[in-house]
Amino acid sequence: FRSGQPALGGLPDHDPASGGRQAAGAVHGADVAGGLQPTGALDVDTGAVVMDLLERQCHETGAALIIITHDLGVVAEMAEQILVMYGGRAVERGSVDDIFYDPRHPYTWGLFGSLTPLDAPQHSRLPHIGGAPPSLLSPPSGCRFAPRCPHVFDACAQLPALTLDDSAAGHRDRCWLEPEQKTALRLVDGRIGLGKP
Repeated sequence: FRSGQPALGGLPDHDPASGGRQAAGAVHGADVAGGLQPTGALDVDTGAVVMDLLERQCHETGAALIIITHDLGVVAEMAEQILVMYGGRAVERGSVDDIFYDPRHPYTWGLFGSLTPLDAPQHSRLPHIGGAPPSLLSPPSGCRFAPRCPHVFDACAQLPALTLDDSAAGHRDRCWLEPEQKTALRLVDGRIGLGKP
């Protein structure tokens, strides 16, 4: 996106911090547009303008939009399909409803569990996923999340396929736990999270 072109969506084209150049450039003449943490360094209002701009430009051009983000609010608002990745590998794939209302992989549970509940005490510790992400230069064999997963067991030494559960059209996950175990283990203190076995 070249400086000097008209500002899009009210965002000045000369200010990279505004996100306008990145957003407009992402969809200019493309069949597929992408954004890496498109709202990460922006305030809430500017982030909303950038996301509206991306959505409008994609709608006008017919481009698909791929967003890479940890911002689950952006995902809930913008996505139709979600691919959850961990350690460079897909661990869960499904519709927004599948992922938000029936998450099946422990890493996905950890993402939801790390959100601060609105009713949390003001100075309480933020929930987090313990341990450290794997090295992509020397990843662990089997499930890459196993070293951090409190539900790890022997089968996790082998890499599970990204399997389709017969009960949900298109919802896939890469975890050895049985469906009933996933439903029971993902609840921590009444909400989705990554608890102890």
